[in-house]
Amino acid sequence: MAIIDLSLPHCDVLYGPASAAMEKQGFKSSITQNHTMPKMECDVIFVDSCLSMFAHCDTHLDCTRHIDQTSRNLDQIPFEQFMGRPASSTSRPKGPGAAIMAMDLDLDRHLSLIREGDIALTYTGWLDKHWTLAHYLYHSPFLAGNGTR
Repeated sequence: MAIIDLSLPHCDVLYGPASAAMEKQGFKSSITQNHTMPKMECDVIFVDSCLSMFAHCDTHLDCTRHIDQTSRNLDQIPFEQFMGRPASSTSRPKGPGAAIMAMDLDLDRHLSLIREGDIALTYTGWLDKHWTLAHYLYHSPFLAGNGTR
């Protein structure tokens, strides 16, 4: 099975509106480096880095604990559960802040192809158009409860 990395590239600084929105809420991404020279080896330099960022910055994974305090944390879910056969669908075009419902996922065509343990992927088209804009951050479509089930 081929492994396909779906993560977005990390950037040292958030883009304009997204960065401003995070900073307004008190979150600031930063990377600092410290160069130190060991006492015994003058030709060696150690570089230590410190990364500070908001948890919802860049590509990340929310587990069910994010919305339910009795659910498992990410470290309690086996890594293998995040790998599997992809089952993809395309949602019908949705406007800003709209819920993606089960009926928007063309399930009649795709449901028979999805097996237990598959990784469900839904293409909305929003990432391509709005990733660096506050519009994406605050108004992108989202999966409604019946869409996730």
